[in-house]
Amino acid sequence: MRLIVLGDIHGNIEAFNSVIEDVFHKYGKQIDGFIFLGDYCCDFLEGKECLEVMDLLKETFPIYVISGNRETGMVRKYYEAKRAGKQVDWSIETTMGPPLLSCERMTEEQLKYLSTLEESKIVSIPGTDAIYLQHKMPIEEEMRKKLKEKNIKIVLTAHVHESHIGEYGDFTLFNPGSVGLTDTGKVGASYGVMEWKNQHWLMQVHTANYNYEAAIHRVLENPILMQKCEHWGELLIASVQYGVNATSMYAAEKTRIAKLYSENPNSCDFSIGISPFGQNRYGNVGANGEHLTENIILGDTITKKRYRTIENGPKEEKKAPVAKWMCDIAYQNTQTYLKDLKEKNILEGTVHMERKF
Repeated sequence: MRLIVLGDIHGNIEAFNSVIEDVFHKYGKQIDGFIFLGDYCCDFLEGKECLEVMDLLKETFPIYVISGNRETGMVRKYYEAKRAGKQVDWSIETTMGPPLLSCERMTEEQLKYLSTLEESKIVSIPGTDAIYLQHKMPIEEEMRKKLKEKNIKIVLTAHVHESHIGEYGDFTLFNPGSVGLTDTGKVGASYGVMEWKNQHWLMQVHTANYNYEAAIHRVLENPILMQKCEHWGELLIASVQYGVNATSMYAAEKTRIAKLYSENPNSCDFSIGISPFGQNRYGNVGANGEHLTENIILGDTITKKRYRTIENGPKEEKKAPVAKWMCDIAYQNTQTYLKDLKEKNILEGTVHMERKF
């Protein structure tokens, strides 16, 4: 029994196609199914094409699919507004520009399909241990009890764009990394393979190269994405070039500036103190105050890591208004910081830091 595990495609059709080619090159017909862990669209604009590839796979293989935050928080909202004859309150000139463009390209059938996906799922394949799928952590206490009652010990997750396997309480947690927006400092597309051998699941991570220039060209050829979507096109290009999710880094930096300043930008020095790389990027902290701690091992190596919980939960924060000058400075800082990481050889698949959530 062999399952291919993919997450966080983010509309990057070049990366997705190359992963599928790599899978068939390595395993041929010895594939028993595909697991998709969410976030298929809404950054690069080829979410429509990515769903078409998933449909083709479904004609031959069992596929197990859940919703990611892109589908739950963006596609569903867009589709519900469309069904009600309303427009979503999204502006092209913000970070919601790319989701808007991506959703507009999808068919009615695709939007409906994505909007009805479950946010979690238990996969039970005869003769193997059952697996629990959830896009991002943590697992709520009620679900933990349910999983323990069913003796389910394997959890597949995505969202943080870095591959790892770890101990999470009584569970083994497996993240295959990101297909379309890897966040390791090493270019490429990451995916996972699970094999049932000797009465337990063995897990591996693979990295496939893809046509980076073609992916960049797809971004460049859309003038709206490049010129109006709040630097998102340039940040997607940087993400491909550096192997770092520059869009999330930019979003964190923009938030930092908005929280600290509301005055004239000329009165402050914004070029220092950028949001720490690897910090405040994802919603991995739940209401139950649970955090994850991990040391990242990058590339094709996968090592067991231990997760622990701490008591202090997230603090409620007020949203600060974001002005265009804040976005421009956040973009400049992000690009400068990426170049600095590159020049210091911190990228290229090395471990940048210990990440704490």
